[in-house]
This record gives sequence, C-alpha cells and structure tokens, in this order.
Amino acid sequence: MFNKKIFMIMLVLSVLIISNIGVQAENIVQRNGSIYSVDRDGDVRWSYTYSKYNQAKKLAADTTPAIDDEMIYFTDNKFFLYAIDSTGDLKWQFPIFKNAKLTSPAVASNGTIFVGTSEGVLYAVKSDSQLDWKFEVPVEDNDDRSLILDDDEDEKLALTDLAVAKDGTIYFGVENGFLYAVNSDGEEKWSIKLADAGELNSPVVTKGGHISITSRAGDSYLVGADGKLK
Repeated sequence: MFNKKIFMIMLVLSVLIISNIGVQAENIVQRNGSIYSVDRDGDVRWSYTYSKYNQAKKLAADTTPAIDDEMIYFTDNKFFLYAIDSTGDLKWQFPIFKNAKLTSPAVASNGTIFVGTSEGVLYAVKSDSQLDWKFEVPVEDNDDRSLILDDDEDEKLALTDLAVAKDGTIYFGVENGFLYAVNSDGEEKWSIKLADAGELNSPVVTKGGHISITSRAGDSYLVGADGKLK
C-alpha cells in the first residue's frame, strides 16, 4: 500500500543526501602528476593524471588546488591551469605556455580564477576557460623597484601565492619585496615595499580586511586595504 507520507520523507532525505555530495578541500590531494579524491578512510575515489612525466619521476607538486562549488582548479607548476569536475573529468585547460613557475590558483566569489607566474604576470581566467585579463608587474628604473636578484633572471618578479578579498581585490607578494593589490578588473590598486628581494611569503586577508604577510627573515607586516602599513 502506497504511503504518501513515507514517500515524501524518503524523497526529502534523498535530496538532502544528493545536495551534500560535493567537493571538500580535505578530500583532494595533488601529488606526483595526479589529482586524487580520497574518502575519510583514505581510499581513492578517483584520480586524474595530468603529467605522466611527473608521475614517473614522482615529482611532488609545489601548488595547492582551489575548489569552487563542484569544480577543482589546479596548475601543473609550469604550463597549464586545469579545471576538473567533482567526478574527476577534465572540463578544460588554459594554456599559459611559458616555462614559468606557476602559483597555486585562487578563485573569486564571481568564479574568476587567478594564477600568478614567476615572470611577474597575473592571469585572470573566467570559469568558461576564457582569458579575462592579465596584469604585468611593472619594472621601473629606480632604486625603490630595482631588481636585486642577478643569479636567476626568470625569478626576479616571481609572484607568491595569491589572496583574494571579498571585494575581489587580489593580493600577492613579489620577489622584489613588494606587496601588490590589483582590482578585480586588472588595474593596479596600490603597491608597497615591505622587504628585501626574495623575502616575502604569501599574504593572508584577515577578517577585518587587512593584509597580513610575513618575510622569510621572520618579520610580520599588517597592511590596510588602503595600502598603508599599520
């Protein structure tokens, strides 16, 4: 005999279960040229291999995937930004095509994905894999922005991993010791010299909207959203 009440309860429970099947950051692992989804017991649900060379050489990844809704974004350290879905299927890959070290991706609330390079370029890629804009760190011929590193030309303007604020502003450190703020449309908002070349770690946006960043020398800096040192 059909029981409408029981049927409705089962239907609601089914919807709740389905709605809770998502991608959790702690369940996604990038290692040796592959992305793995693992369950709570450590068993692999699925994997996607993006570099057989890295897999064969057992090369560890220097970057961390970013997750937005049901999509997982990651880089292969040098050439591409990838997007795969919650089942491990490749949706697209965005070619950067330069032998430049890439940062971990970061995702804004509007779905735009940001990736920085060791050549001083910040890429903004739309969720449909189209380039939105790119920002190049300016090289100015003065003492404040002079590039001190001489032993590795490609690393002089290397960007740290990125932090994205609620208003869409992207923050990152640069190998020349500057902290940058770039608006969501790709225009520079401000920059401030904080440390010597090669010293800055990745920034963090605090709950109060300030930017916290440390140096490899052990110094800590707190910068306001207006670019002023606190």
